[in-house]
Amino acid sequence: MFLIISGVTISPANIKTLSCSSAIFLYSSYFSGSHPTKTNIIANNVDILKLAAFERFCISDSCLEVESTTLLAWSKDDGFMEKKIKFNLLILFYLKKSRKSLSFYQTCGIIQSMTNYKIFAGSSHPELAQAIAQSLGRDLGARTIKTFSCGECYVKFDETFRGQDVFLIQTCRTGHMNDDLMELLLMIHTAKLSFASSVHVILPYLAYSRQDKIHEPREGISAKMLADQIYTAGADHVIALHLHSDQTQGFFDCPVDNLNARRLFVDHIKAKNLQDAVIVSPDAGGAKMAKKFADDLGVSLVILHKQRPEHNKSEVSHVIGDVKGKTPIIVDDMVDTAGSVAGAHKALIDAGANKEIYLCATHAIFSGKAKENLDNAGFEEIITTDSLPVPHPPKNYHTISIAPLFAEVIHNVAEHKSVSKLHL
Repeated sequence: MFLIISGVTISPANIKTLSCSSAIFLYSSYFSGSHPTKTNIIANNVDILKLAAFERFCISDSCLEVESTTLLAWSKDDGFMEKKIKFNLLILFYLKKSRKSLSFYQTCGIIQSMTNYKIFAGSSHPELAQAIAQSLGRDLGARTIKTFSCGECYVKFDETFRGQDVFLIQTCRTGHMNDDLMELLLMIHTAKLSFASSVHVILPYLAYSRQDKIHEPREGISAKMLADQIYTAGADHVIALHLHSDQTQGFFDCPVDNLNARRLFVDHIKAKNLQDAVIVSPDAGGAKMAKKFADDLGVSLVILHKQRPEHNKSEVSHVIGDVKGKTPIIVDDMVDTAGSVAGAHKALIDAGANKEIYLCATHAIFSGKAKENLDNAGFEEIITTDSLPVPHPPKNYHTISIAPLFAEVIHNVAEHKSVSKLHL
């Protein structure tokens, strides 16, 4: 019995591992042969994993023969180990001891080509989802999402992904976050019932993340409750962006990758060649993140001390550090009503800072009077990611796309590669 796959892309950072979904892993001890159009791979200890629930067996001393009609980026000096090579291949290998026909395994979706996964998007941020798919060179999967007249949400996937990994992209929009979360839970649940091998949830912004501890008696920990719901719905893995607190990862009973956009902001600021810049944390809680910004830029750190007399209202009482004659760059994980950053802007001006004040925030929630507060504050530039759609941006607003970052993480996860370097 033979398996035939054409048009396979191999990214041989370590060519010894070829993965075909989660079903087949070929461990090649070495390459032999130097002709660019024909290369033999001696596959010792080929391990066939999870052939449904029927059998598990190993193949030893087998030969995998690769014949290439088109070989791109071939380099005699660099060889296979240094290049990303795209083949138009005919891959043949003999499966010993098989009791089933090849068509049986193909029908069950057990034998598949590498990086065989599907990406679906909810209705919360179609522009970001499309940008992520384009960065991966893929199309978004077809799905039907609608709301009945009674208000109930309906989710249906319009194409099969049985036995494949599924990535679901959904953020939590300002004013619609509860609907977006319900839609996400239904997508996860439906994907699991449709026999997805693994369900990976892409969460550019996680709502309720600020409700991560009890501040006053008889409060709930909403972030923990939401994490439980996402896991119970069927999520196998969550990829988030800049959670409000790192400890939130511990609320989930599945693996969580908490990405950070700091380097994207740093590159943007470095390109401006600002003189006498200083990084400002709007509160003590953000000092750790702000210190990393300051170290990356090689500037000093200033911390503001603020108090919250009530929800969505803050007052800056002290500026800890020297800002006189310097250009402040305020960094925060999110901007909600913008009352805090507007107050920080005034406190920095009163302390003698330059009028050219910059604001960097990962999540542009921009609720309530945020646009008015930001426009009145007069920031030189407001820089956020596109983790959330901003239908009415404030003055001097600039967006940095996180699509390439998420695309690289998805690619590495699908290829069973490390994503630790992308946590930033």
